[in-house]
Amino acid sequence: MKELKKIIDKFKSTSKRDELRTISQEAFSLEKKYVPEKAQNKEVSEKLNCTTLIMTVGRRKEPIILSILCLKPKKVFLLHSKETLKTALEVKSDEDINSLSPEMIFKEITETDASENYEIIREEILLQCEGNIVVDPTCGKKVMVASLALIAFYYRLPMVYLYAEKKEEIVFPFSQQLKLIENPFDYFGDRELELIENQFNSHFYKAAIITCERTLKTIRDPATAKKLELIKELIKVYREWDSFYHSAVPQKPLLSERLEKIKEEIFRLGFRSILPDNIDDNIIFLKELEKNWKDKRNIIDKYRIVDLYANALRRGSEKQARYDDAVARLYRIIEMCASYRLLQLGIEDLTKPNYSKLCKQTKISCDKLSEEFKKIKKSSLPEENLGLESQMTILSIVDPENPVPKIYESMKKNSKVGRNLMEKRNRSILAHGTDPLTEEDWSDFRDKTRVLIKLTIGKDQLNSLLKKAYHKEIHLK
Repeated sequence: MKELKKIIDKFKSTSKRDELRTISQEAFSLEKKYVPEKAQNKEVSEKLNCTTLIMTVGRRKEPIILSILCLKPKKVFLLHSKETLKTALEVKSDEDINSLSPEMIFKEITETDASENYEIIREEILLQCEGNIVVDPTCGKKVMVASLALIAFYYRLPMVYLYAEKKEEIVFPFSQQLKLIENPFDYFGDRELELIENQFNSHFYKAAIITCERTLKTIRDPATAKKLELIKELIKVYREWDSFYHSAVPQKPLLSERLEKIKEEIFRLGFRSILPDNIDDNIIFLKELEKNWKDKRNIIDKYRIVDLYANALRRGSEKQARYDDAVARLYRIIEMCASYRLLQLGIEDLTKPNYSKLCKQTKISCDKLSEEFKKIKKSSLPEENLGLESQMTILSIVDPENPVPKIYESMKKNSKVGRNLMEKRNRSILAHGTDPLTEEDWSDFRDKTRVLIKLTIGKDQLNSLLKKAYHKEIHLK
């Protein structure tokens, strides 16, 4: 230690650059011994447990050698330019590096083309890495350093920088310290926020929640962490809405209450820009869905018809392209349209239909209804559990001016080029077959169903409620 103090005192006592440079160079042999043993350097080394070290190479060998001796990797990639190959060779031939005996791999990169360097590192270097990878861009030209740092940040690789105090631009002996560089992407979660935004806006709510939870484990910016907690709770409400929790046995607080509370908290903290711009309409729509809940298996009202249609639109979107799921929902809407009108006409309960009240309200005799039904369906009126076919047939008899049954029948007629829409649906994986539905099938089914909804609840009602039911985009950046 006396020798170290002597060198340090000698360095401090002069300001001549040539003398400082000479002292610094003479200290290097001792630095290789003592710098790796400094407490802060050992702490970084133990924390990273480096297996593979990727380094840019500049004109000086000393910082490269010291970094290798501190981290003790099994494999080292030296990214050099044409001009710094000599430095890389000097590093490899150093006796202390030879004693450590890491596998040394040279790779030439450019001093001017960041894109080319990025591709080389990504496509060649990273594929050869093993174990715990650490990046050190301490040395080299700016573009070389930037290329490697970008890789480290993007791929979440720990990055170190060998910091040293300087006097007259000459390294102060034994001052070298490994600094672990914090990734700003990790700190602020920019990439994850962008991913969450895309997942939500594509209606992949479960994936967005998982990304939130994973990001919250690593995020270190307090404001971002708080915002992310609120975003996660917001997404959970939309996921449960998307899963029709509003029509299950109500859980307290209700979805609308939770959404309103989240909105208020987001407003209070100044994050209002992240909310969908129709958040107030969403809350109103959810309240109507919840208000109309009944403790029964089938709930049929205009809000649920529109909600189910909006849900189908999400499944059939370009990003999801889940056409079988989407058409299954549309099929249920067609059932609901028939049921909605029959309930208006007095049938009361589709599981145990009140034909007497239906006939009285529609001014048709029960005998005629029974007779007409048998003529069309070759069977008697069902006493319970009316299916779609029975509902449409009854509706055509008691409400002959209603075009809904006629449109439904048109969906059962074969076209010149293939099967009809209902047959396609019946042979799909979510019905009674295994045939996939195409985008064209979905599009045709969607358009027909929209017409049925308009005829059932009215065009203005459909348009107005759809605006309230849409899950609009969020913007997290």
